[in-house]
Amino acid sequence: MGGHEFGEIASFFVIKYLLREWHSHDHANFDSVQDARDFLSRSLEKANNHIFHVNRVLRIRWAMGTTATLGIMWNNKLIIGHCGDSRCYRLRRGKVTQLTTDQTWKEEMVQHGYLSEEEAAMHPLANMLTNCVGALRNLRIDFRTTTVQEGDRYVFCSDGVSSLMEDAVIEQILKEGIAPNDSVKQFIHAALQRGGHDNITAVCLFT
Repeated sequence: MGGHEFGEIASFFVIKYLLREWHSHDHANFDSVQDARDFLSRSLEKANNHIFHVNRVLRIRWAMGTTATLGIMWNNKLIIGHCGDSRCYRLRRGKVTQLTTDQTWKEEMVQHGYLSEEEAAMHPLANMLTNCVGALRNLRIDFRTTTVQEGDRYVFCSDGVSSLMEDAVIEQILKEGIAPNDSVKQFIHAALQRGGHDNITAVCLFT
């Protein structure tokens, strides 16, 4: 989480609790979409409680936290759990679509009709997170379940990727990748060429 301390530690705790729940759940042998959602909720909420407690006990001035955008494939469904401003995009039949909504001041002002998108984008608080894992006592997880089609391509990425390139560039990189790893390398390369001023993380899935 940019501008705050120990973001890499907060990220570590999220992975720790995900893996712990994964192994305690018989390697995530899910019975339903709701079962997968419950797995994501438990993992993220446990991580949030732990990180929030550490922030309080150590009196960390700029509370550590992390965004998290996670996906579980179950049968022909993709279940997404989302906190913060990392994103998931889908390429389907040549067109890219953003499947998550940023949990930022800008997006909330626009969604509630307080400001236009142009007005909100110019505000100094535009990119301030309104939710993340660890900095707030109560975590808000946005869920989305979508049906997966053959030929779909997905990228989960941090804002160190998405904030530096237009949807058209994301669309092109997903189209041109022969394999998921090709697209990951291209996302990293493109973000670095555009300045690479923030954490650059990308995970791709081709169906």
